[in-house]
Amino acid sequence: MSCTVAPFETLLWPTSATSTTNLRAACQDIAATIRGQASRARDGGVYWRQPPQPDGSSNPGLVGPHLFPGTVGIALFLAAAGRVLDSEDLSAFALHALAPLRREIREIVADPVRAGAVDHPIGGLTGLGSLVYGLTRIGDFLGDSSLLDDAHAVTALITPERIAADDRLDVMLGCAGTLLSLLALAEKRPWANANGSRPLELALACARHLRAHSSQPLSCGFCHGAAGISSALARLYASTGEPWLLEAAEQSLTAERALYLPAARNWKFSAVGEPRTFNSWCKGAPGIALGRLSLLGLTTDPRIREEISAALETTAASPLSATDDLCCGNAGRIDVLVEAFHTLGEEAFASAAYGLADGVLQRSRRKGFYSLRRKEEENVLDVRFFPGLAGLGYSLLRLIAVDRLPCVEALM
Repeated sequence: MSCTVAPFETLLWPTSATSTTNLRAACQDIAATIRGQASRARDGGVYWRQPPQPDGSSNPGLVGPHLFPGTVGIALFLAAAGRVLDSEDLSAFALHALAPLRREIREIVADPVRAGAVDHPIGGLTGLGSLVYGLTRIGDFLGDSSLLDDAHAVTALITPERIAADDRLDVMLGCAGTLLSLLALAEKRPWANANGSRPLELALACARHLRAHSSQPLSCGFCHGAAGISSALARLYASTGEPWLLEAAEQSLTAERALYLPAARNWKFSAVGEPRTFNSWCKGAPGIALGRLSLLGLTTDPRIREEISAALETTAASPLSATDDLCCGNAGRIDVLVEAFHTLGEEAFASAAYGLADGVLQRSRRKGFYSLRRKEEENVLDVRFFPGLAGLGYSLLRLIAVDRLPCVEALM
């Protein structure tokens, strides 16, 4: 497998029914649908409601603030769409949607009593880390430094005590995701927060916590398991050069490697129960490929390349799945294949990503909606990022302009 990094825009996409024009139109339609689902409160804020329950009953609650299931994730897609589609209107709407959250962040950070009472998890997808990452990347997309200042302010809530209390460890809710979020911010705001802690110092505290709990049993994959944790440690090593980080990253893969099934070219999700495998970013081969890609160039372990090859082969070979979302469905696989193409420069991954996107768009035209639940015939409108339309839209945007948009699945 080649490791040559090639500029995205210099490589030719394969001939496909899914042209850039079709992709742009799909992204515009998704953005319009998301805007159409927004509600305005008396204070002028923009809010979205939770999707219906799996049994079809209504869910009257509002989405929360976080990246995976809430406002920051929705706004991230809208800001990215504003940038790629040259829409000032979408960019402005993203900012408007974030306004209530940004006010609340400033108020909480300025009030020690409220700051001490915060009960959010610290994770990179759902938690304080997700706010840091989301605000940082939206600030990048919009060229708005005040969003980076707000992201930096949130780090004052990621205290050493909260890191030490984390028992999840993973990318979703735990300090592996927090670490990755802090790395994204440290590139832009490396200085100390209101508590005197720099983002990189907090990231190292997360890494030490991960090392101290390295014997804790983990699931397999990027979102919940060793692939995400090893990626976080390796990327911090790339930033700091501290050898123990790379050693910890390599050690975290030991248990996950024991779950590999050669005949399936995939990994069991857990050592407990039946040997189930998944082909999704959150649990299976696609996320493992994403995690292993971050180790290229950092370790001489030949198994890394072998695992990347197996994981990407499985990711690319599987047919269209029942759901189109970023977390468990086709959009997650599209995004991993795009990232593999961007990192490795191999056009086969671009072809596979385009083919999968083509299948998603053709099915949506035939059915009249995107599949966001396990039953293909069920039309559920979910505007959130990882479980819904916003993340699907983002994966399609990356097919248009990967050189301008980072891989959110990897918290890059």
